[in-house]
Amino acid sequence: MKMSKRIVITSAVFALLPAVTAIAETSAANAAKTVSLTEQQVRDVINRHFEGIRKGDAELIKEAWDVSNARVTHISRGRVSSAPVEKSIKLWASKPAPKSKGEIQSIDVVSGQMALAKVHLNWHGGTFDDFLTLAKTRQGWKIIDKTYVSRGGSPYSPPPSK
Repeated sequence: MKMSKRIVITSAVFALLPAVTAIAETSAANAAKTVSLTEQQVRDVINRHFEGIRKGDAELIKEAWDVSNARVTHISRGRVSSAPVEKSIKLWASKPAPKSKGEIQSIDVVSGQMALAKVHLNWHGGTFDDFLTLAKTRQGWKIIDKTYVSRGGSPYSPPPSK
């Protein structure tokens, strides 16, 4: 009798396996959709930032940032300088750069609340490598920090146009 109970239980487990597998696959697919939707939302915010820089549009740039809390940090030759983002927004808005090019190199979303993006920006002859930290706020995804290094060109005085 014990053997037949084992066979029945084992048969029941094997009968449930396709359903359990389907649930697991559906959960994984939904998680992938959520991640890709979240990642797309983060990309949209970063691209809005890049578009604002190209156009010199302070309002468009501000849409991408949590202006009241955000900071920009520049690292150069062992020196670190940091300021509220308003200073950078004024600079970007005062110097439209239609030929500037921003490229998102990677995005890592953590717990659906925070994202870290590595981006590359060419602006007024300077090359900038940035890490952007974004937070999911009540107003949606917003950039809260930019830490960058520059290779050629100064962050506050782009080289003269040729």
